[in-house]
Amino acid sequence: ELNTGQLRLLVRAKYLVDAQGLNKIYGKPFLVHELVRTTRNQAAVPVAVKCRILDDERATADWVQQVAAAGPVYMTVHCRTPSQRSSHPAHWQSAAAIKAMLPNMPVVLNGDVFTLEDAQRAYAETACDGVMAARGLMENPALFQGFAASPLECVREYVQLAATSGERVGTMTRTLMYMLHGRLTVCDRQLLCTMRSVPALVALLEAYDLLQYFVLAKEEVISVRSPLLKVTRMHQVLKMMLYLLSTYNSY
Repeated sequence: ELNTGQLRLLVRAKYLVDAQGLNKIYGKPFLVHELVRTTRNQAAVPVAVKCRILDDERATADWVQQVAAAGPVYMTVHCRTPSQRSSHPAHWQSAAAIKAMLPNMPVVLNGDVFTLEDAQRAYAETACDGVMAARGLMENPALFQGFAASPLECVREYVQLAATSGERVGTMTRTLMYMLHGRLTVCDRQLLCTMRSVPALVALLEAYDLLQYFVLAKEEVISVRSPLLKVTRMHQVLKMMLYLLSTYNSY
């Protein structure tokens, strides 16, 4: 898949990407057309395209039609402009308009899909052929199976796979922040961020089964302001600090 939002990182050719980055790419659809066509002809693999919409609907239509003429197998539409951040609401109807323009090509919608209900609604409202989630799947890899949040077993499996595949501790910590979104207090997040190695992070999680603790702390019918829960958290923090001090030299 050729992600036009990342071409500035993948293609360093001066004629394609200059200081204006994305704006230049979207201002020259014929170059993306040639990139898709050449890749298809020389790589002998299916080529897809992921793009954003433009501020002007007519410019979006022209860009999409020129790129589609190169023959990508499908097109994914991120329903925001190049300058819009993820905090800006995605404009799903733009994907619907592009699908109407390309009735014979699969079109996939991307943007603001965080639950299975979001995906079903996007599919129904736009007539797109598929729905893509990015941040939604970071928070909940089981999203398309209908889970409202990351199942605990899914989080544990991620930790195991990441720890045995050479993942960096910073990446693991950030991913855990996503997967445990809404379940961690500020104290919890700060504590996880103090881990400086993957073995230390994994050992800490395994030693006190913190994954189970985080989930139960959220699911128990006890207010976060409850003195009992505060004492429980303080006890956990003290145990973790003692554990880290006792194992520091091992890492």
